[in-house]
Amino acid sequence: MSCEVKVLSNVDDLSEVQDQFGLSSEENWLNAVCYALSPAGDVLAFGHGSILVILSSKWDRQRQLNVYRIAWKGAIDDPNCLITSILCAPMVGQGSSQISMDFSFIVVGLDNGQVLFYGENGTLVHSQLFHQEPVQAIKAQSGKHINEELYVFYASCAVIIHGAQLFPLLRSLKQQIGRYGVGSPRVNEAQEVIACRKWSYGKSMTVQDSVVVGPQKTCTFDHLLTASLEGGFFAKYRHAPPQNSLIVAAGMKPYIGFHYAKEGFTQPVLADVARAVASKIKSALPSWFGGSSSTPQTPPEPQLPPSEALICRFGLCDLPRSAFSVWLAPNYSLLRRGHPRPGDTNR
Repeated sequence: MSCEVKVLSNVDDLSEVQDQFGLSSEENWLNAVCYALSPAGDVLAFGHGSILVILSSKWDRQRQLNVYRIAWKGAIDDPNCLITSILCAPMVGQGSSQISMDFSFIVVGLDNGQVLFYGENGTLVHSQLFHQEPVQAIKAQSGKHINEELYVFYASCAVIIHGAQLFPLLRSLKQQIGRYGVGSPRVNEAQEVIACRKWSYGKSMTVQDSVVVGPQKTCTFDHLLTASLEGGFFAKYRHAPPQNSLIVAAGMKPYIGFHYAKEGFTQPVLADVARAVASKIKSALPSWFGGSSSTPQTPPEPQLPPSEALICRFGLCDLPRSAFSVWLAPNYSLLRRGHPRPGDTNR
């Protein structure tokens, strides 16, 4: 049995992309850069160092295939930061009976933990800091029976962003930029802080990559059986089983870990609220009693979202090896983990 592999698209400016990164003499230069292709096939993005290159596709009638050409190239706003992850995601149009793509945006993760949202033409639409660690990976999920979410993975935590809040904000900011231009005060006023959930792993774990499986349904019998085995005959239990979300993490100790988090947003701790109020009052006291001070004030630290601890219920331990990536099947019933290439050290 044999099959034929057909070429559907081609990148004409691949050598120019290689020159932009200064890797013209490298043979396996794709292993050193970050790249992502939109599921719609309209945008292809490359990133290395502080350089970002965006390619758009057009149909070539003569060759009968899609051709990717450079649409924008340049450096990110902070040249001291390095690109660690890229994701291209299409935006479906609203108000139409037919499903059509409106535009695509490029999500870029940096080594300082910041996440940038770029348009197809290289315009920075939004940026936000979720955690002060290098971004390991950026993933997304979308479907008919699941929620649209964007995942930002760090070494010690995972950030979950709901698409119901993210996508309307990006669409609104893109319209404001197209109407008033980049850097307009009206565009800055429309900027909002994206609400998210942050789930943290255990301190003794080394996580290289993660994937969010989603909510796990538990039947009432299994819930009552677990409560009886853990607490005995007089155990207190809830009539309805709690809803938990599953995150599978790959790395070391354990090799594959199955982490669970409770569904629902948590209320801020009273101690954190009191600490924030006391900090504001302390900073305002000198101006109340002593007048305005001439000493320059240090810029406030960025307010990061609080994290919720994950529970690693079980895992697969393999001390000699370390997993560096994990993939989830589209039907959410199969996992695949990746091993380092032969010759990699400390893996």
